[in-house]
Amino acid sequence: MSRWKSLRRTIEAIFRWSLTVKIGGAAIGFFWFLQWIKNELLPAETEERLRLLNLLPHFHWYIWVILLLIVGLLGCLEGVVRWNRNEIVPIIGLEGTLQNEAFLLAKRIRDFVEQFVAENGEMPKFYPSVSQDEQTRMQVAMSEWCNRFTSLFRATLANEIEAMLRRIRALDAPMDFTFASTLKTQLGPSHVMLLASLLMGGGLATTLAPKQGNKS
Repeated sequence: MSRWKSLRRTIEAIFRWSLTVKIGGAAIGFFWFLQWIKNELLPAETEERLRLLNLLPHFHWYIWVILLLIVGLLGCLEGVVRWNRNEIVPIIGLEGTLQNEAFLLAKRIRDFVEQFVAENGEMPKFYPSVSQDEQTRMQVAMSEWCNRFTSLFRATLANEIEAMLRRIRALDAPMDFTFASTLKTQLGPSHVMLLASLLMGGGLATTLAPKQGNKS
């Protein structure tokens, strides 16, 4: 279902940014306005001469199909380019930039969480309303789960995250680094997902750092 939602959002974005689609929609609206004028205001003998099929060039049907397919393909490509330039690049940055590297690292964090949960199950929950023995069992299970999560996360990504935060900090980017201190504590999915958001925000903040430097 999520794939269908993602596909639907992609198609909506392409149509939203495609100038070809907007021009085509405006042309269709103008055509129907002319049709209304023809049907309501012009004499009946004039209607036949102004029928659309009589006004269009007389090509074979497959020529029209090919032309429509070409226009549709060009409209989709144009929509993808404009969508990427106006919505995607401002978030993920251009390839090779620090903003893009921070975004890709944040994506790896999210992928790590999804893979760990898929292999180890969801983090055990704690319910204070149960008996004392059950609470103790839940706390032990939660602690063991978080210890495995923390150990694997630190071995896999912690060094890269700290290096990325140092690079962002070196640019004097307008960013709050307080939450980065949680790398030294026991971690859970919510902590590292916040770190992923922090990295994405920090990568975006690097685009503002030169402007701040110019002001000072």
